[in-house]
Amino acid sequence: MRILDIPSVEERISYKIESTVCGSCLSYSVTLRGWLSPLVWSFSRPYADRVARALIEAAEEAAIKAVSRKRKSTLQSELF
Repeated sequence: MRILDIPSVEERISYKIESTVCGSCLSYSVTLRGWLSPLVWSFSRPYADRVARALIEAAEEAAIKAVSRKRKSTLQSELF
């Protein structure tokens, strides 16, 4: 994911979501190269954190909806 387009700075952010029965875990790694890396990181870290939070919230919401749908279909099949 490219955040800033600055010559001589290479950036890469990778996100990984793992969902389990107990919840979800999100990890991300950031690779910055170039002499402006410390400055770029100070600007891009809040953005990377916001994206991580949004991803985990979306994953949790999707999991809750999937469980709710499965419960509804199970209840309907038991009634008929």
